[in-house]
Amino acid sequence: MRLVVTAIFAVVLPLAGLSAQRPKDVVPMFRPLSVSGEAAPEMYRYSLRAYESCDPTNCVKALLFTPRPVGMNPLPVVVYIPGCGEIGDVSRQFRQRAIFDRVTSAAFQEKYPCFLLAVSPPETAGTMLGGMPDRPSSLQRSVHDFVVALCTAQRRPRADMSRIYITGYSYGGNGAYALAQHFPGTFAAAVPIAALPPLPEYFSKERPGSWWHFHNEGDYSGHGIATDGLRAFAALVNCAGGDFRVGTFPAEGHDAWTTAWREDAVWDWMFSKSLKGPVRQLTKKGRMAEPVSLSLSKAECTASVEGIDHAHGPERAVDGLDATWYESARPFSQGDWWQVDLKTPVAGRVELVSGDGSGGKLLKGAFVEGSVDGRRWTRCGAFSAKDGICSFVSRGKVRFLRVKSASVRSQAICLRRLRIFKDGK
Repeated sequence: MRLVVTAIFAVVLPLAGLSAQRPKDVVPMFRPLSVSGEAAPEMYRYSLRAYESCDPTNCVKALLFTPRPVGMNPLPVVVYIPGCGEIGDVSRQFRQRAIFDRVTSAAFQEKYPCFLLAVSPPETAGTMLGGMPDRPSSLQRSVHDFVVALCTAQRRPRADMSRIYITGYSYGGNGAYALAQHFPGTFAAAVPIAALPPLPEYFSKERPGSWWHFHNEGDYSGHGIATDGLRAFAALVNCAGGDFRVGTFPAEGHDAWTTAWREDAVWDWMFSKSLKGPVRQLTKKGRMAEPVSLSLSKAECTASVEGIDHAHGPERAVDGLDATWYESARPFSQGDWWQVDLKTPVAGRVELVSGDGSGGKLLKGAFVEGSVDGRRWTRCGAFSAKDGICSFVSRGKVRFLRVKSASVRSQAICLRRLRIFKDGK
């Protein structure tokens, strides 16, 4: 880790790029920010440096975590905007530590080496929303330019300008939407959390983008927030060739971000995105990360036995999240089943994971069968007694998958996750 002192020396770079000596007529976009007091130990703990913009109208500040170089490869950047209670002074960022603990951890950086840029808009900024289509507000422009300038300035390692991602919650979730919509050529993926639904008029047909929206169902229903806007925006994005996913948690309260950032699938999906097309992330050990499974947002799930409650209904097995799963209200007999209609036939590697995530409730004596038409079924694979996983490569295209018990003894069914990797990749 680097020791953070009250004076931080850094090379200040203009947006245009690196130069040995800055011309006198070029105004720098940002400068180092001195941080002392109670925030200094936190800066040291997370290996952070502080910066502020040179914009006199909108003074944007940020904390930057720099990863260790991985050869000569440029590395991706995760841009994060916090809630309204954490903006302004950078020391307030430590009121919410979830993303710092996750992204700067050794385990995370081992799998996904990346920068973390935690942005603090001015305390006086009432909202990150606003502006007209193709006409961002001055605050949105200031935050965007500040982010791009800092990313452009990085040299050891360099920042991959085609793989800048943005996330945030509440105020910052709205900010993630606003910046990704107003500047569609900047961010390769956006993960807004606990944010208001996006407005379709800001949709870019030329750059539909990649989005994964999260919220707690109780938070939306408790505040009377309709999901019509989400569905409308998702349809626009997906029909234009983009990727819009919705993740919901069956919980009350506003805090959906802590759960969302714990999901490995979210980060796997995010780091697979690039403005230049899909990528497979190279880890520090030189291995390629796992590919990303297909989106199953249109899949329809049914079961002969309902879930134990709304939080564990049949559809929870295909949302791609470890925090939710299907759990049957009573044990399955040999005639019971859980089934998913994928809507469109696919071919590839299929993986069904059972259990509750704690190592319990793993399926034994159960199998999966597939069908292209829902009438003729072929047995595809069985759940392993060792880890409760059923994995197979489909012999042809399948549209329907069905889980049935082969055990003579009834057992509760707990399906945690379904993943399908196209064409067996």
